[in-house]
Amino acid sequence: MAYIKAGQGFEKNKGKPHEFWPFQTTASVAVLCVVIYCCLKKYEASVLLYDALLTFLALFLIWYHWVKSYRQDRLSYDNGEHPCRFWFCVGIVFLAEFGMCFLPAGSWYGPVGYLLLTLYGNVSLGISGGTALLMIPGLVGGIPTDQLLVQFLSGVFTALAFQRYSGEEKIVRPALKALACHAAFLSVSVLCRGWRDKALWLQALQGVLVTALFFSCILPYFSKFVLHRNQKKYARLLDTEGELLSQYRKNSRLDYLRSMHTAYFCEAIAVRLGWPKDLMKCCAYYYKWGNDLPELMKRERFPHRCSKILLDYYESEMADIPHVRYRETAALVCSDVVLGSMIYLVNSGAELPRYDVIIEAIFERMYRKGSFDKCEISGRELHAIKKIFKEETYYYDSLRRK
Repeated sequence: MAYIKAGQGFEKNKGKPHEFWPFQTTASVAVLCVVIYCCLKKYEASVLLYDALLTFLALFLIWYHWVKSYRQDRLSYDNGEHPCRFWFCVGIVFLAEFGMCFLPAGSWYGPVGYLLLTLYGNVSLGISGGTALLMIPGLVGGIPTDQLLVQFLSGVFTALAFQRYSGEEKIVRPALKALACHAAFLSVSVLCRGWRDKALWLQALQGVLVTALFFSCILPYFSKFVLHRNQKKYARLLDTEGELLSQYRKNSRLDYLRSMHTAYFCEAIAVRLGWPKDLMKCCAYYYKWGNDLPELMKRERFPHRCSKILLDYYESEMADIPHVRYRETAALVCSDVVLGSMIYLVNSGAELPRYDVIIEAIFERMYRKGSFDKCEISGRELHAIKKIFKEETYYYDSLRRK
């Protein structure tokens, strides 16, 4: 069951707007640009029609991929809340890369398109969309296949460098990796085509510098207005002396203490796996809030990803057979189940087996119930989470009631 923000609270999402007209507008502009270019170059009518048709099909591919990701809620960051923003980026990428038709192929800046569509869509959209848009100037400009391949490989590496980037490292690091890869591929191309040709080296240098210039414009904006735009919200929600948590501690002390213990494990998981710490702590602080949780999230304007995870947990808790969708929800469920089991066992007075044996049994039970069968979390991530719980033996001893 999916929810959207509405005036009266969180309601079932019956349909998502803005699915067709942004594509229609972008495709119309793209086809028009190709037609004008072909007319200026005095291409034959058949070539003009062919290029225009392929341009439309390239944009249609991006639209089809984006709609599936949009409806299935698989877009990165808060991109699902801003559908028109993605298509604005598609338009910018098309115009920027269409401008490459007037430049030598050695100075192209193909990775820029892959970067934008990865950051404002997701990594698969970055690869497929970036490739589709790259083919348009390659098609109408008649660029050799080997030159296109260089741009394609650099672009794919750029998309992968920013895959699931969540601020766990400085944004300069993946950017430098992408630029270094782009420079390396362009250098290999020059070495194979004529390493003594200074003009080719100058083109390659121009391509790297222009790509770096685009990166320096895109990444600060993305970091400030997308990646870290919820810092103030998290500071308020995570303030243990603030109004919300102070009231929570006063009215439901046991649930509050349980949430603090859960937050310890969630933060450890976030650090180990490179997930956002504030997101995981916020989910842990409020997941025991109860039936008032949807109303609380609406009133306090919780960050979008945090709201999705908490609702995912809330729905799975209400279901007869709980199933979670998001990897962060899976980590939250694991923390809650392990913590609850350990609190009971260490205070039961019974002789216990080793803690690692108990952890294995808990995870085996969750696997059998199929709690993660429909979840996006990987087996590697689940294994890392289980390993963290096995390492916290001293923490379980602290749960004994004195």
